[in-house]
Amino acid sequence: MQSSITLQIAAGVVAFGPDRRLIIPLVRSVLSDVACVFVFVNAIIDGDLRKELDNIGPRCRVLYSEYNLGVAEALNQIAYHASQQGCTRVVLFDQDSRPPAGMVGRLSTIMDQLIQAGENVAALGPQIVAPSGRAHEFKSPRYFPTPQRTRLMEAVPVHYIITSGSLIDLAALQQIGPFRSDFFIDAIDTEWCFRAWAKGWSCWFAPQQPMEHTIGEGAIRSRLFGIRFPHQSPMRMYSYFRNQVASLLLPHIPLRWKLKFGLHLTFLAFSIIIHSGFTPSTAWHITRAIRDGLTGRLGPPPGAAHCAPSQKLP
Repeated sequence: MQSSITLQIAAGVVAFGPDRRLIIPLVRSVLSDVACVFVFVNAIIDGDLRKELDNIGPRCRVLYSEYNLGVAEALNQIAYHASQQGCTRVVLFDQDSRPPAGMVGRLSTIMDQLIQAGENVAALGPQIVAPSGRAHEFKSPRYFPTPQRTRLMEAVPVHYIITSGSLIDLAALQQIGPFRSDFFIDAIDTEWCFRAWAKGWSCWFAPQQPMEHTIGEGAIRSRLFGIRFPHQSPMRMYSYFRNQVASLLLPHIPLRWKLKFGLHLTFLAFSIIIHSGFTPSTAWHITRAIRDGLTGRLGPPPGAAHCAPSQKLP
């Protein structure tokens, strides 16, 4: 029997050419913790898989877009449908997320405790970990505690959390504003969380609540700077640099973070170029991304598939 807490929570999964071996177990497992699951499909899905998702039951709904609208707009659509369903919170997942049983309810309880302690909570996320036995293959995100804020109970206040596994307060989302569709993919969660802080809300993560999730196609360590970073496709590499650079120009990003993260991006750019063997294409992707971020040339990144003609950059 579902609790009154979970009955107010929806789950959302963003899918682009989803893998049945990943998405079906995810949807079935999370259904036991929430009122309903929305699977937003960006243009590509196998016909048999879509039928299988449709047949899971009335609490699983497939939202389909003819074109690839990007992750940000998919998240906005999921949040809208969750609100229309009468839910007050939504927990978001990528298709390769593996939330343990009961995680959603535990995150919701921690969020309630933070609110009772007087916090204006926008989002709360779990501790993201690599799949068991594969920590050497993937880099998990590092969260940065906010200055002059203290840990409360089981949660740590941080600058940002990643989308996957995050529990979002829908009232907060309405006041903070939607995820930026022009970012399309990458840095969406970072920008939104900083915007939340600037508008008087807070973002937290629960280190005692682990969730398996993979980022990128593996991890690479820079022998020059010693930093470890995910291996990404050229499209994702471009969008990451472009959107992070664009974020650093926004007024709600603190100056201290701009300086710190700008230095990190510099080290990361050199690390990727060196790792590629100084290939001209890699240097060009990064250079173009930085240029486009500085000039506000956003939208679907070059190489993004199945976008509407009006979405694409000229």
